[in-house]
Amino acid sequence: MRIACVTVYDVQRPETWPTTQPGLCQAGQHITQQLLARGMAVDFIGGLRKRPSLRTKVKWNIYRRCFGKDYYRWAEPVIVRDYGQQVMRQLRASEAEVVLCPENVVPVAALNADRPVVLWTDAPLGALIDFYPYLSNLCGETRRNILAMERRSLAGCAQVVYTSDWAAQRAIALYDLDPAKVSVIPWGANLDFALSRAEVESLIDQRSLQPCRLLFLGGDWRRKGGEVALAVAEALRQRGIPTELWVVGGVPRARAAWPDWVKILGFLDKSTVSGLTQLRSVISAAHFLILPTTADCSPHALAEANALGVPCLTTQVGGIPSIITEGRNGRCFPLDAPAADYCDYIQPLMENRDRYRALALTAFEEYQARLNWRTICAEAAQLLETVVRP
Repeated sequence: MRIACVTVYDVQRPETWPTTQPGLCQAGQHITQQLLARGMAVDFIGGLRKRPSLRTKVKWNIYRRCFGKDYYRWAEPVIVRDYGQQVMRQLRASEAEVVLCPENVVPVAALNADRPVVLWTDAPLGALIDFYPYLSNLCGETRRNILAMERRSLAGCAQVVYTSDWAAQRAIALYDLDPAKVSVIPWGANLDFALSRAEVESLIDQRSLQPCRLLFLGGDWRRKGGEVALAVAEALRQRGIPTELWVVGGVPRARAAWPDWVKILGFLDKSTVSGLTQLRSVISAAHFLILPTTADCSPHALAEANALGVPCLTTQVGGIPSIITEGRNGRCFPLDAPAADYCDYIQPLMENRDRYRALALTAFEEYQARLNWRTICAEAAQLLETVVRP
């Protein structure tokens, strides 16, 4: 089978990827690598250019400066139509039997394709309005543009695949989609290595139960729940449990000083050998990934932690409950759960090596069974075959 992979970004040129969406771009890369490994041919269609427009620039200034609202030109019909034209020009030279878009609807929203289109994304954009901060102060025009664009695009897709039950149900409710054309297939760990069970067992056995190491892995300290992670680490210490909080990603600039038990490691770039090596070392040494996020779809960090036998402590938000299975690879806490609830879960595990080891091993088993790209893309390949040859 030949597939046309359509994205706004260029899957094959990581150096050009937007810094605001590393997980999304890495997912596209892993998906296409796995499809190629399965013997499928892939035509890469992307690297789309946003059309310069004086009209959209004027609108942006008016909405921002006069009304204090956010306006996004990527949702403007003229931009979306131009994206569709760029894709069609590249698609005409392709003999692909199916179009796969492992992104959101934007690059295929105005596509008049002569072959079936499959969208595989982590959430409908409509579900992110007033959920994600960057879509919570929209002007009415952008809000209407997003909803109209997505409704039209989803109606034209042969199959729509979401990474979680939450995303699928939100799309069905928002756009009155036929449940028969909606599937759920998760996304995996964006890591360029795979360890054996014996290797993971060795990593787990190397973790001394003191100090307890909590790893916060997120680019947005506030949205990802950094303050809650900090409070949990402090509460554990107050209970007499030696604890460290390791922070990979963004931290608030306003904070002048950190306790000596907080280790700020900064951003680790997985696209470089040194960054990936360091990240692997940091995750391997942690006892738990703590991600008390307030808004998320399907964070890759959860699968990445499980890939190294690290259980996750996170929240019942968005699509996360489709990733975390209670008692297997961590726990999802209510959004308003106090630090004490996290401590009540962590403390018995830190006081019983056998219990912690068992949880860490089942976390790895969850990765092996359903959160790795090889398994995930095998299911996706079957779905694509069904679309092309029903």
